[in-house]
Amino acid sequence: MLKSFFLQKRYVFVLSFFFFFNAYANEVERVRNIANSKPFIQENKTASELAQDFILDAGVSEGWNEDKGFFISIGSSVFEEVDPSTNPNFLNIRAMKAFEANITAKGDIISYIRTTMSAEDLITIPSSGLSTEFDEKKYNLELKLQSKIRKYKKAAISYDKTLSNNFNYIDGISISAVMAGPLSQFISKLNIKIDASGKKKAKDLKKAEAELLALESEISSLKQLAKKLQGQISQENTSSVKTLSSMTLVGAYQVAHFESFVDGQYEIAVIKMWSPEQEQRSLALLKGVPIKLEPGNMSVKDYIQTTNWASAIGGRKFIDDKGEFFLFGIGATPIKGKSSAQMRTAKGRAELFAQKELALALKGDVTLSREAKDKLQEISKADGTSENQVASSFAETISQKLENLQIQGASKRFSNIVTHPITNQKMYVAVYSLSVSSTLNARAMEASQYSAAVNMINENQRSKGVKTALDKATDDAKKDKTSFQKGFKEGQAKSKPQSENSVKLSSKNSNTTPTTESNSRSKLTVVSVSITGVGFNSKDAIKDGLVQAISQVNGLQMSSQTSSSMASFETVKDGDETFASSSSFQEKIKQSTKGVIQSWQIISVGKNQSGEMFEAKLNVNVSKLQLSSELKRMRFVVSPVKINNQIKDRSLAKSFEKIFNPQLRSMLVKSNRFALLDRKNSKEIDKEINFIKGSNVRTEELAKLGNKVGADYIIVTSLQNINNKTIKTKLMGETISTKQSEIDLTVSIVDIATSQIIFSDSMSLSQAGGSLSKFSKLIAERLARKITDTFFPAKLIAFKNNKLTVDQGNSFFNKNSIYNIIKLGPRVIDQTLNQFSGRVENIVGKAQFLEGSSKQSVLKLISLEDKETSLDAQQGIIIRPIFEKLPSASDIAKEKIKKIKAKNKKMMKKIDKDKDW
Repeated sequence: MLKSFFLQKRYVFVLSFFFFFNAYANEVERVRNIANSKPFIQENKTASELAQDFILDAGVSEGWNEDKGFFISIGSSVFEEVDPSTNPNFLNIRAMKAFEANITAKGDIISYIRTTMSAEDLITIPSSGLSTEFDEKKYNLELKLQSKIRKYKKAAISYDKTLSNNFNYIDGISISAVMAGPLSQFISKLNIKIDASGKKKAKDLKKAEAELLALESEISSLKQLAKKLQGQISQENTSSVKTLSSMTLVGAYQVAHFESFVDGQYEIAVIKMWSPEQEQRSLALLKGVPIKLEPGNMSVKDYIQTTNWASAIGGRKFIDDKGEFFLFGIGATPIKGKSSAQMRTAKGRAELFAQKELALALKGDVTLSREAKDKLQEISKADGTSENQVASSFAETISQKLENLQIQGASKRFSNIVTHPITNQKMYVAVYSLSVSSTLNARAMEASQYSAAVNMINENQRSKGVKTALDKATDDAKKDKTSFQKGFKEGQAKSKPQSENSVKLSSKNSNTTPTTESNSRSKLTVVSVSITGVGFNSKDAIKDGLVQAISQVNGLQMSSQTSSSMASFETVKDGDETFASSSSFQEKIKQSTKGVIQSWQIISVGKNQSGEMFEAKLNVNVSKLQLSSELKRMRFVVSPVKINNQIKDRSLAKSFEKIFNPQLRSMLVKSNRFALLDRKNSKEIDKEINFIKGSNVRTEELAKLGNKVGADYIIVTSLQNINNKTIKTKLMGETISTKQSEIDLTVSIVDIATSQIIFSDSMSLSQAGGSLSKFSKLIAERLARKITDTFFPAKLIAFKNNKLTVDQGNSFFNKNSIYNIIKLGPRVIDQTLNQFSGRVENIVGKAQFLEGSSKQSVLKLISLEDKETSLDAQQGIIIRPIFEKLPSASDIAKEKIKKIKAKNKKMMKKIDKDKDW
């Protein structure tokens, strides 16, 4: 049996890593060749070692790689296994351990981004208490013991000098040693024999021995005290550290996957990578925003077909030969049997796990919590010495979760039964992928399906209505006593030869032909409509045709109003078509419909082929209000100026608004770029509409009703500050008083449908020497110019004889201003959003206004930055004004002094002339 297995599909791993580093193509090609040269199965290397070898070959390291701008993490998990091939739960354990390795690698990434850490080192020495009493007694007894031993030795040597060597055994003995055994045992080992002669030296020796043995009781008392203190902690050292990392992780993709089986231990290791580019790719996949990447060397179809999915689990990424980015999720589950339920369970679990891997690769809430603690204790022993005891603990919690992530376009790419390469166990593998194109396709399908569902519901409701009407018609026909008589007459009519003017059934219901062309102003027109009406009798068929004609020309709302009006009178008797086409009846219909129907002609009327319903073919003339073609432009409403509550001089602010708003509207209208809708005169307009509704107004005027349009955007201006003050300036001994106006204004253009601000600007201007009225008009003109130039700048349409013709009216130009000639360069793409943000603008020259009309203007070329520059309308050239600096109080004062000097000089000349006379 092999000691280890290197379970990598080389093509998958190498390509996965390659796609993350296409900026370093030569280096990655080297790594790919090295990886391809390795065998599919390797011995005596763990998965972690294989992962380290892989990143070493790639020239990267774990953690943040400053030179390449990405983060690499390796996550691993192990489990004890005697023989994977005989373990029926091996594949389930393998899948769970793969999840563990995956989330461990993600934990390293989030802990790098932010970690909350707590740490503590603590030393504790308990209160001495009994230990102080024990130490004192032990110390005193130690001194007493040594004293008695010395006295006993002195008496023994005095008794017999040869006994000196016998005391080598007891000299320096500690009290701790004596406490371990009886004191008499130590004395007996001295082997001292005393005769019974009764000599003084013998008596002294016996006395000294008795005094030494008398310490036995004190030693026993000390032993009892030691038992009380035994096991007590004399000192405790603790060291602990806690870390917590928790955040949402977006764009961490799996680069490679390794598995090994060495010495009864199975290990799974994965390499994860995070980079800003991958984060943007995740967002692009969810939002459906196209991203352009360097194409790979194979199609996604070939990639799926050539990958050995039996050795894969977790996530993958891929870039195909068209530069399309794909994210893959792989799920694998064991097959426990051959029954339908067991197969469906295996397949369902594999597909769910694959979808989970795909979703968590995009976004996941990851939490990593760790706690480590070490403890050292000094424990007192029975003999008074200490023993050191050490304990360690470690706790870790890693989690990732995802809730309510809306993914569109996740597509199943592979789903089949495969054999695990080590255990030969059958398992079900499912592979799902996500790309920008699949997201966009799913969104389009969703919109189409909802639209189809709405149409189906509407059609079903209509069908129910038809069925109900047909049922009612059937019931009414059964009750109608005149049906037989009508049928008899119809049979007689059909039995006669058909004339040239007989009724012909049309295959088309209608055909409308407008009788007028588009115009820049709204006006009333007449539209001719050919229509076929259907009813239970000729009267109903004619009414139905008239209502359909109005519906086609003026819409369903006016059609329903007309239908209600027509239902208020009954004129035609069944079968009396002559009166239905008479002028008197037509006039009544015209009055009833308020002039919407001008006139009509009955082409034919009679029963249809089924013989159950009447059909009337009509030519109808319907009044219609043809709207101004200018309403197709961006429709603006200018709101009243919002005055900041902090402005104290309210009357001055209202004076500004009274001049500013009309001038802004006027300039925007003169730009011929926008449709300005009036909201200021709503009362007067409503009064006129009510007048049109009256009975004394021409009936065709009613077509003007119901044609008001809504605005696309609203222009909101806010006056932040306004000030009008007098400034005194001293020059050459003169005090010059000048009025100066200061205004701070902000403006926003808001999309009414979405509330999105599509334009925003602020103006802070001051002007001396002029009136507030002129200053307000100047601000309105500059703002109108900014808005117009933002959306529709003046474009060059012709250049001849140093004269530039632009597509903007003369209201936006004056002869005292200079204008920049700007040549538009390449398109600029926002690197973050991958969206078009504008074009490079290069000033190539200057021009001055000559003349113009309401829609075009002519400017004179003053200068070109480069004489070689050619001006061509096809090159994208626009004109923008150079706003002049407004005069300050100092400028006005200097101008006045200049005029005074000129006047004085003129007077001096006159005086000199008078002197000559």
